[in-house]
Amino acid sequence: MADKEKKERGQIRYIITGCKIQYKPEGLMGLLKSPSVKFIVLDISEGGVQFISKEKFKVNSQLSLNITAPLLKDEIITARGAVAWVREAPGLQVNGVGIKFIDLDAPNKAKLKMLLYSAAKAKANLPSDVQLNKANKI
Repeated sequence: MADKEKKERGQIRYIITGCKIQYKPEGLMGLLKSPSVKFIVLDISEGGVQFISKEKFKVNSQLSLNITAPLLKDEIITARGAVAWVREAPGLQVNGVGIKFIDLDAPNKAKLKMLLYSAAKAKANLPSDVQLNKANKI
């Protein structure tokens, strides 16, 4: 395994209450298809996102993504991702899907970092003035 891949897989994953994802295929199929319903995000990191879907995905297929969470208020993180893995949940007729972010522009990367920081802060139960100091340094 390459050093870069080790680093990406070693990223801290966050479980964020109320975080949801919508997706649609990239390319011509995406133009013809409406975005999916919103699915619950199992965890998210700077490198990608994991969620559950009844749809079957092909590894390496590319998707347009919209990620929402109460911590983002009305903001939406938009990104492109590639299916890294798919795992069938035995007996549940759903799949766990791992997506690697492949295109995340600077404004959306900043939203993602703020979401992850806010989730870490909420878990650690830090006072709000600490959050403001950290946010100004991002």
